[in-house]
Amino acid sequence: MLGLRLAGALGAFWLYRGYLHEGIGWLEGALRVGSEAPMPARAKALEGAGGIENYRGNHQRSAEFLEESAALYRKMGNEQGLARSLNNLGHTRADLGDWGRAEALYREAGALGREAGDQQRIFASLLNLGWAALCQGDYERAAEACREALAIAHDMENGEETAWANANLGWVALGQGDHARAAALFAESLMVFRELEDQLNTAEFLEGMAGVAGAQGEGERAARLYGAAQALREIIGAPLLAVDLPRHERHVAAVRSLLDEELWEAEWEEGRTMSAEEAIAYALREGDSA
Repeated sequence: MLGLRLAGALGAFWLYRGYLHEGIGWLEGALRVGSEAPMPARAKALEGAGGIENYRGNHQRSAEFLEESAALYRKMGNEQGLARSLNNLGHTRADLGDWGRAEALYREAGALGREAGDQQRIFASLLNLGWAALCQGDYERAAEACREALAIAHDMENGEETAWANANLGWVALGQGDHARAAALFAESLMVFRELEDQLNTAEFLEGMAGVAGAQGEGERAARLYGAAQALREIIGAPLLAVDLPRHERHVAAVRSLLDEELWEAEWEEGRTMSAEEAIAYALREGDSA
């Protein structure tokens, strides 16, 4: 019982600090031992396991955990927990290609937030709806939802959520060809997540900065950043999400078109030797005159 409660409480820590393999091991073990545990502890642990499994690329397993978590939260009348599980389940359904279901889950979570007057839950729903639109190439709808989310984050004076919204708007700006704005938004978000020691999002925003560098014709810089991001993903065991792959592959292909194969490989490997801190400093051009 105590182990299950502790594992559930640590779910977000394991996810964002990049301890995905360790985290899922503890959570699955605790869930097996605590099969008859009280619903609150089990729902929280299932929620954590579902979130981690999605980022590990195990989307069907993630959906199973999160469906059970949502069912328990619904049974208990815990709307805050239910909204979290619905949002996470939306991510999983998106990765499985079910965009209609994903957006319906995000909207349900947002409706729960509005009924409770919970700004954080409304923010999460808007951010996720913006991300869903972004992944489907609907930049106008993505920008509208993310700007609404950003306004709420500002009202709450929440730096982490502001960084999330800015990052989504960075991807929108990159998709629309506004490279300077994209670079500024990714850099702002990257600095926030560096302070939080968030390895998972650091990898994503290094990729964002790489995409900007490539779009600006800085092929060597982009290749190095892509190598650094890939190495970090391998260390934490978090491959690119399925929904992010098409966009990632487009940006990488654009960079590779700028370089011959030998130079691409050399810069990629150079990036892979960087520590996370070195890669962040390089992305932000700290101590770099290039």
